Amino acid sequence: MALIPEEEQLVAATTVSMNLLELIGNGIDFPLTFSISKKVGSVKESNAGERINDSIHLILETRIGERVFNPEFGSRLPELVFEPNDPILHRLLHLYTVEALNRWEKRIEIVQVTLSDNQEDYNEIGISISYRIRNSHIQGSFVYPFVLGGMPTSSLYTGIESRRLMEHGALE
Repeated sequence: MALIPEEEQLVAATTVSMNLLELIGNGIDFPLTFSISKKVGSVKESNAGERINDSIHLILETRIGERVFNPEFGSRLPELVFEPNDPILHRLLHLYTVEALNRWEKRIEIVQVTLSDNQEDYNEIGISISYRIRNSHIQGSFVYPFVLGGMPTSSLYTGIESRRLMEHGALE
């Protein structure tokens, strides 16, 4: 098997990222956060790959009926937070994930959804989503951490406040 020279790998990676940027674009990061820079009012931007993963997370995290002007948006995953961790839950997690992403994320085709229990925390199930961006050969993946019994308190803090609290040992 021939090794591909480093220069050709760099050209290929640049071409893939340019194609991805053309397909999906760049934009303002969601949820809205501000970047740490010397510019006043600078808003953090996300690149093309981050935009799809952010969208997947947003779809799976949003309860159906939560959005006033789009009450059908979201997934049924939040309904399962207080269910027992058993094979029925795993089947429902798989079904609701595929159902929501097929409906709301039209830029991707789902290749595979797999579930894995966290060996350290019985209440956390990793939902691994492998996808392909439509009309391209670009593949991506995202792991959604589904937590039974609700999210940990540390997930409620975001941005600078979270970093400040972590530095002081308040979040762990």
